[in-house]
Amino acid sequence: MNESNRVLTLNEQLFLSFKERLAKYGTALGAMLLWDIWNGSRTKHQIQYQNGHIGWIWPSNINSGCGCCRLCAGREWDVFYLVHDPIMNHFKLGVTSNDPDPRLSTHKRDSFYKLLYLILNVDARELETQLLDFLSKSDYLPYRGNEYFSDDSLDSLLKELEAYGLENVASERNQVA
Repeated sequence: MNESNRVLTLNEQLFLSFKERLAKYGTALGAMLLWDIWNGSRTKHQIQYQNGHIGWIWPSNINSGCGCCRLCAGREWDVFYLVHDPIMNHFKLGVTSNDPDPRLSTHKRDSFYKLLYLILNVDARELETQLLDFLSKSDYLPYRGNEYFSDDSLDSLLKELEAYGLENVASERNQVA
């Protein structure tokens, strides 16, 4: 069998998919894979951007559409979100860059089905910090990490968010992506 008719192994298919997605998401950034060796989807791969920055990316992030380095993409946490798990009665607030869908999909898998707030084009990290400070000063403590809270603090947080007067586009989406 000649080389062009050879069936690709699973690892070869994964590496090819990764390189194709990197070309799609990294072209505008000039992202170039520094190794032509597949290290597996759970191993970081080194790339260099046209601005000279050398970074490490997870193939699984590229293959799921998360894109490249947030710094080189010029996106530093410009999306704020608040997701809710109505069955377990808790919520999570968070930030992400550019397209919120990959991050929201991750939370959906963790049972945060309801998107309560989605604010785009905002200094999301600063907003999140202010809201976490508000919750702390109101004696609401996270039950896990520093972003997961029980519903007993939800009404207060929603009122605080509304007071900021920022456009909430969550209503444009019925559920988390």
